[in-house]
Amino acid sequence: MTPPNPSLSAANIVVSAIFALKASRNPEYFRLRRGSEALHAMFEPTFPQTRQALSAAGHRVRDENLACALLLLPHVGQGKASLGQALGDKKHPYSALRFQQLVTAEGPEELFTHVHRAIRFVEGQVSPFSIADLALNWTEGYADVLRKRLVADYHSVKLTAA
Repeated sequence: MTPPNPSLSAANIVVSAIFALKASRNPEYFRLRRGSEALHAMFEPTFPQTRQALSAAGHRVRDENLACALLLLPHVGQGKASLGQALGDKKHPYSALRFQQLVTAEGPEELFTHVHRAIRFVEGQVSPFSIADLALNWTEGYADVLRKRLVADYHSVKLTAA
């Protein structure tokens, strides 16, 4: 297998696929927007096409994580803030209980539920790359790193190396 191409990050590939669907007003975009579980994304042609593009660039992503990203991204605008930064807004902070539920989500399906709710709370004004990175990498080996980043961004704290 070829090493991942850094100029073609997994998040960039998935965000580009969704934004291309949106720009062309493809009905598939609207079906993904209405989807609420992984199978809804897996039935769409974009799923295997994006999976193939990720594989060609050397990225290994679990099907459930890719499906989660494809379902979440149609709800995101072109904001600059990470999800943690947007939720930690001092004027309208996200509920501490809901944030805790998001951070402790176990798998992609549970993550989808909590991130979808959070995206609606911030009215989609969050970086699509932040959402794609979160959804694609929420795995057993990397979820703890993402949890720490979410919490640090929420509280506007810089992470330091241990």
